[in-house]
Formats: sequence, C-alpha cells, structure tokens
Amino acid sequence: TEDRSLAMAIGAVLARAGVQGVKEDEPSAGVRVITGDEDAYVSKGIWLENTTGLDKAGVVQSLAVQVAEYLLTSNLLAEFKQPGGVLLIVHGLFATRGYEQIVDDMDDDGCAFTAQWGHCSQELINLLLTGCATSNVFDGIMDMGGLQMKGCIERPNIGYLTQLEALRYVQTGTYYKTPLQPIWLIGSSSHFSIMFSLDEKPIRESNSDKILERCRRAFKTVDGDGDGFIQMTSLREVLVLLDLMEKVTEEGLPRLADSLEEAGCGIILWDGFWKATSRLLTGAGLESVLATGSEVTVVEQEGKEEGKAETKLNFEVDELGDSFVLYHYNGLRSGTVTPFLVQRLSAEDAVGASVAMETA
Repeated sequence: TEDRSLAMAIGAVLARAGVQGVKEDEPSAGVRVITGDEDAYVSKGIWLENTTGLDKAGVVQSLAVQVAEYLLTSNLLAEFKQPGGVLLIVHGLFATRGYEQIVDDMDDDGCAFTAQWGHCSQELINLLLTGCATSNVFDGIMDMGGLQMKGCIERPNIGYLTQLEALRYVQTGTYYKTPLQPIWLIGSSSHFSIMFSLDEKPIRESNSDKILERCRRAFKTVDGDGDGFIQMTSLREVLVLLDLMEKVTEEGLPRLADSLEEAGCGIILWDGFWKATSRLLTGAGLESVLATGSEVTVVEQEGKEEGKAETKLNFEVDELGDSFVLYHYNGLRSGTVTPFLVQRLSAEDAVGASVAMETA
C-alpha cells in the first residue's frame, strides 16, 4: 500500500544513515525515529541486535522493515504526512548519524544542512540518498593539494543529477549517474524533479561503459584538477592502476609515452590516452597500438582491412539495445510525466574513438 511504501522509504533513509561507515563485523546497528513537534519531540531507538550473516543491504532492509512496522502499528506515520513531516526525517537522520559523524562526513565544520535562502544543501541531499553527509557529487575522495574533498562513496539506490553540471559548476560522478535502481533525483534552479525508467536498461553497465569509467577514474587519480591531461612522467602510475604495465612493459613504456605526447609539450591528453588504453584493455597488443595510432576498426572476428594493420579485439559487442525510454516528472503538484528516448553509446563508437573526459 501507499502507507507501507512511505514507511519503508523512511526506514530505509534512516537505516542507511545508521549503517553507512559502520564496520562489516559490527554486531548491531540501529536508528532513531523522531516524532512529535517542537513542544514535545519523542525519540524512539530501533535496533537490530544481531547482524550476523547480513551484508550492508540486508541490514538496511531489516532495519527499514522494523521502522515501517513501528510507524504503522503506532499510527505515527500520519505525522510524516503533515506539514513539517520532512523536518521529522531530518531530525531522525541527525539523531541516527550523530553530530560528530556528520561533521566528519563534511568537507569542513562550517557546512550546514541548509544553504542560501533556506534551500537544502548538498550535504543533506547526500545524507538522504547515501546515508553519508558528504559535500560533493563526484565519486569517492579527491585530494586538492592536501585538502580532502569527499563525494559519493558508493552507488546509491537512487541517483542524483543536477542542472549545475550543465552550467559546469559541478561534475557529477558515475555513482550518482548509475544508481542501483533506475530512479534519479534532479536538482533544477527552483525545485527538485524526478526521472525514472520502467526497466533496468539505463543502469545496466555495458562492457564499453565499464572500460570507459575505469579509464576515467584512473586518469582522474593523476589529473586531480580535471585539466584533461597528465604529465608523461605520470603515465606509468595510471597504467599500473589499469593493470596494463605487464602488457606495456618497462621497455615499451617510453615508446607509448612518446607516441601519446602532445606536440612535444611533455603532456598526454585524455583523448589520446583513451584511444590507446581502451584498445589495450580490449585485447590489442602494444605493437598494434603503436603501429596504427588512432586508426582502428572494432571487429567481432579476425580480419584485415585495407590500409590498416590487422587488429583483433577480444571485446564482447554490447547487446543491451541501442536506446531506452526515460520518464521525467517535473515535481509540481499538478505536474506531468514526459517520456523521452535516449541513445546508448555502442562499443564500436567508444573503443579507440574520441570520447569526452566528462559526461553531461
């Protein structure tokens, strides 16, 4: 029913905040449910005493069920459906996560749950979606000259996209773009809206998706500022992250670096790096990459094309379909649901070809 779904959703939000960052072998886990009003708040602790044999998702599910049962049997769910119900969830998140842990989640202790004009801050959005009040939307932790900036720590159940990325204010990571469920919260200039799919096609990662993201993450580890290039001397570090040094070898490393160097500047651009490493990761040998440069044909079986060196890529061509349908609900009380078609990048389009360092 609608009430049970709402109660389970509240339970899951609180449970993620209680579980996130807890050691796998922790014997118990719990949340605090806040009800009442500013004159008489009531805090109810709900604990899962034995977590043996449960992974993080199992603990979250078990706690969510207990919270839902408590809200439904005690007739307290109605309080969350009234004006101020959202604040009860925020209070519960704060009590469950704890002040010290929330401050530790954030980039600095000057962060807050509300931003300018009383809008919801990114820290609160992240806490609601991931259970951790980090301050950014990129993947993992980014070292900015000694300052540790924290983003989304793992793939969440529900994703997050923002208009600010189109304006180039932020870069949303793939964790938020490829959530566990095909549902995305979308931040716009005035309000939040929802995008979703009726099947899992949008979040099923193809082989080309996985290889592309693996290369992006390795490249960004060195290119922390997002300039789109790395120093030639850093190539070995990135290849180690991709487990390619055994194929490239110490003897072949200088040759590969020289072939990728941009106009004698001592740097390697993302475009050339991707074209070479995507082929190395899909079966091409170093000599083939050096001989053909960016000229490559992705084939399903061995063969030779006139004017190009023979190349056999052990790459499984994606069979997820060329397109899928997404639906957008504009978030307004009398809003509408709008369907639109999305085209997927194929393996032939991605491997050995120009692909942007960042995705919109």
